[in-house]
Amino acid sequence: MELRLNIEDATPQELARGIAAAEAVFARAGITALQGAEGLFALEGWDIKGFPEDGKPTEEEDRAATVWLEADEAAAAACCAGWPAEKVPHHQGHGADQRPPHEVASRGDSGHLAGS
Repeated sequence: MELRLNIEDATPQELARGIAAAEAVFARAGITALQGAEGLFALEGWDIKGFPEDGKPTEEEDRAATVWLEADEAAAAACCAGWPAEKVPHHQGHGADQRPPHEVASRGDSGHLAGS
């Protein structure tokens, strides 16, 4: 899966730096970007269904979703390193907000990272 980073006004070099940071997160976690995306998909599907107890993502999917969110955060931080604070895009549910992934998913915020 090829990763894309969507950050307005970023240069190609900054975007490449962000993608490299995301790939490093996946490598450290020992999963692929596709596994992370599938985990996030499972988590968001559970959200759409209203968090039914019998439709919970597996532990593996939950972990993969968490890694995806960490990769998104790392990508944005690396891409925007050195930018003035007011220009750095922020997504709710990232950073200091340490809620479980299912609470982050309920906001409908998938972040900056995308796969193709």
